[in-house]
Amino acid sequence: MLNVYNKDYERIGYIESYSYLSWTRRYFSSGEFVLKCAPENLPLLSLGNVIAKVNDAEGGIIETILVETVEKEIVTVQGRFLPALLGKRILWEREVLDGDIGLCIGQLVNNHAINPADPKRKIPHLHYQEISVGENVQKQISFQNLLMAVTDLCRLEAVGFKGILKDGVVLLSLYLGKEQPFVFSREFENLLSQNYADSLLNFANVAKIGGEGEGLARRIITTGDSAGLERSEIFVDARDLSSSEYETEEDYFKALVERGNESLFERRRRVSFDAVANTNSNLIYRQDFDLGDVVTVKSNLLGFSQRLRITEVIETYDENGLHVDLVFGDPLPTLGERLKGVI
Repeated sequence: MLNVYNKDYERIGYIESYSYLSWTRRYFSSGEFVLKCAPENLPLLSLGNVIAKVNDAEGGIIETILVETVEKEIVTVQGRFLPALLGKRILWEREVLDGDIGLCIGQLVNNHAINPADPKRKIPHLHYQEISVGENVQKQISFQNLLMAVTDLCRLEAVGFKGILKDGVVLLSLYLGKEQPFVFSREFENLLSQNYADSLLNFANVAKIGGEGEGLARRIITTGDSAGLERSEIFVDARDLSSSEYETEEDYFKALVERGNESLFERRRRVSFDAVANTNSNLIYRQDFDLGDVVTVKSNLLGFSQRLRITEVIETYDENGLHVDLVFGDPLPTLGERLKGVI
């Protein structure tokens, strides 16, 4: 059963049965869902309404409604999880971040969604639970999409980001997955199938960063020191960083290096496992392990054993029951990421 909430996050009803639900949870960014159900549920399914599984505070915002008629009418509803609300805003002014990532993300969310200077930009019923994570950030950003800015920070520092419904509001917060002793392997019969990927696509490990100035007067610095065939270079244009906004020259060049390191992180080597979990094994999803946890992934066939984070969980509910697909490690860049030139 699924609960349905209106735009003020008041429960207005429930969907008792459906033919299909895909519920994709992501550690660093907003998840997404696809629901297929009977047309009798249409009165509840307005754009902007929120659906949530019973006894689960995670919610998905309805962004698309499609009614198809073949032999019978089927309603398909799609959307993203509650953190996607931040995608409605950009960083309206330059933000200087210097401190714990939990406080820095709180600064961004507060200034551009919860308590912005322009009250028209306020997103109602939105709260942020501020916590210190222990990972520091030092950078300047401006005019970027707010959700993208938060997601990039979380991915860079390996911190989870989620939103839940609580007492009629959307509560956003950071969290850290747990270190778990469990081993996932087909040989241990807790995985039904697995796909391994190790990619150097668009890889780079040395960056030349160009700051303010023109020609010979331009501020230039380099990060990374690999050599020979192992060296892959990129140029990073950081002209938007101004030395006048930093107390010392040293701080300015640290910011340039940070920008370069961020670009290299986006072009990092990616190792990932996609696997279908055996829901009848000795390890129980959301009890023994959950999204964000770090576990051991092992394959005797590949001679592979590595500690990897569960970065994505796809729950699928259909006539055959629940299926759980897991993504361990660093997923390969999506087509969207490549098209926008990030990776």
